[in-house]
Amino acid sequence: MAVRHEVENLVRRGNIFYWRARVPAVFVHCRPGSRLSLSLHCSDHRKAQIRRPV
Repeated sequence: MAVRHEVENLVRRGNIFYWRARVPAVFVHCRPGSRLSLSLHCSDHRKAQIRRPV
């Protein structure tokens, strides 16, 4: 199960952190509530905070 941390949109699955964000409303073909997920390829919370897109 995913664990949320203090940083918004930063989610941990297993040992790897992912950055998740909602799909903008402009993309009308996506289902409401859809999210983009980008693997940060690291298991260290501090490194994940630095690597996340802003």
